[in-house]
Amino acid sequence: MEFIAKNKKKIIAFIVIAILAVLTGMTCFANMNKRVDISYDTNSGANGSVQTKSVTGKTQLTVRDLLTEEGYTVDENQYSYSVDLDAKVRNVSEVNIKQKVSGSIEVDGQKIVFTSSSGTVGDVLNENNIALGTADLVTPATAAALTTDVSNIKVTRVTTKDETRTESIAFATQEVQNADLAKGSSEVTTLGENGVSTITDRVTYKDGNEMERVNISSEVTKEPINQVVQIGTKVTTTSEDVITETSLPFSTETKENADLDEGVNNILTKGVNGSHKLVVRVTYEDGVEVSRETISDETTNPVNEVIEVGTKKAVVEESKPSEPEPTPTPDTETPTETPEDNTGDSGNSGGNATESINPSDFDLICAIVAHEGGTSYEGAMGVISCVMNRVDSGAWGGSDAVSVLTAPGQFASYLDGYYRQYLGADIPEVRQAVKDCMENGVRSHSYTSFRSYQTSGSVNICGNWYF
Repeated sequence: MEFIAKNKKKIIAFIVIAILAVLTGMTCFANMNKRVDISYDTNSGANGSVQTKSVTGKTQLTVRDLLTEEGYTVDENQYSYSVDLDAKVRNVSEVNIKQKVSGSIEVDGQKIVFTSSSGTVGDVLNENNIALGTADLVTPATAAALTTDVSNIKVTRVTTKDETRTESIAFATQEVQNADLAKGSSEVTTLGENGVSTITDRVTYKDGNEMERVNISSEVTKEPINQVVQIGTKVTTTSEDVITETSLPFSTETKENADLDEGVNNILTKGVNGSHKLVVRVTYEDGVEVSRETISDETTNPVNEVIEVGTKKAVVEESKPSEPEPTPTPDTETPTETPEDNTGDSGNSGGNATESINPSDFDLICAIVAHEGGTSYEGAMGVISCVMNRVDSGAWGGSDAVSVLTAPGQFASYLDGYYRQYLGADIPEVRQAVKDCMENGVRSHSYTSFRSYQTSGSVNICGNWYF
C-alpha cells in the first residue's frame, strides 16, 4: 500500500497508456481483412458443376454478410452451407455452398415430397425414415448420387411367401376283357377316384402384386384309384330260316278232237302251277353272317293243262225265211230273256259286266294278276274273273278292277309290292286273259274269293282254290 501511495501517479499513467494501447489495437484489428475460399456446387452431377473462388473479407463480418457482398443467394431452403452463416469471417477459411435437390418418393402407396442436400438416394430415404427390406427395389439405386436430375425416387416393396395348394390327380381307366360279357357291351366294376397332390410354391410379390411363382415341392397326399371297366368279348350267335318260294308255271298242251266242232275248246286237264320251296338257315355272329345251311329243298312239279281243240267242220244248212216278229202293242211288252246261270263253267261270255281298260292301268292289272295266278292264260283268267266278279258285287272296295285290286286288305301282291317284278314283263298270255275278261266279258268261273290251299267246297284252277 505504501508502494501504491508513493507511486500513485505513475500507476495511473501506466493504466491510461495501457487502455489507449488496447483501444488502438482493437481499432486496427477491426479494420483487418481475411482471405476465404468459397465453393459453389449446382449439384447437377455434371463436370464443372462446382465453381470455386477466393475472396477477401473483413474479419468482423459474418459469413452471411460476406456471401451477400459476393452476390450469392443466401437461402437455407435452397442451399446447404458448410459453416454457420452467423460465424465471423475471422474464424472461417472455407465456405462450401451446395444446391439442394427437390423431388418426391413413391413408397407404400404414398408420395412423400422432399428437399435435401444429402449425397445419395439412400441418405434421402434415411432422412425421411423409410426403412428398406433386404429384397426391396429402389430406383435410382440407394448408392446413386442425389443430384438435381433426380426428381422421383421409387421404392418397390418385394416380399416372398411360401404358399400351399392342392391339385386333383386324374384317375386312369383300365380295360379288362371279359369273355362272359356280350361283345360290344361294357360294365364298370371299380369306380375311379381322383387323387390329391399338395404343392408348395414360393411366390414373389412386388407392391402386393404377384410377379413370380416357383414350385419348391410337390407331394402326393392321396393316390388316385383307377377305374376298372370290363369289356365284353363274348360272341352273340343268332340264326334265322330264310324261305324262298318260287312258282313253276305249267305249260299248255292241245289235242285235236275230230268229234268236236271246230272252234270249240274244252279243258281236259286243268293246269296247276308247281312250286319250289328252299329253306336255308343263316347263322350270324355279332350281326355278321358266318354260314348258310340248307334245311329243306322241295319241288312240286307243275301239272300241264290239256285242252282239246275241235276240228269237226260244221254242216251248213239252208236257212229258212224267218217269220216277222210281232209288233208289241202299247199294252204289251217284249219279255226280257233271263240269262242262263253259267256259274262254274269255263270260257263263259255274255251277261257279264265289261270294262274298258285304261292303258295307264293295264300294266298294273296284268302285273298283279300274273303274281296271283301265274303267267298262263288259265291261271290269269281265274284271277281276273274273280276280280270282275267282285266288281259286279260292288262290295269289295270299288266299282272297277283297279279299285278292287288296290283296296286295303285284299290282294297281297299289291299290298306287299310283289307285283312290281311283273311290271313291263313279257307275259302275253296274261295280257290276253285280262283283255278277254275285261273287254269281252269272258270269265272262267263266278267265284269271288280264292286261296293257295284247299277249303271245303273250293275248286282248283291252276294252283289256286276258288270258292
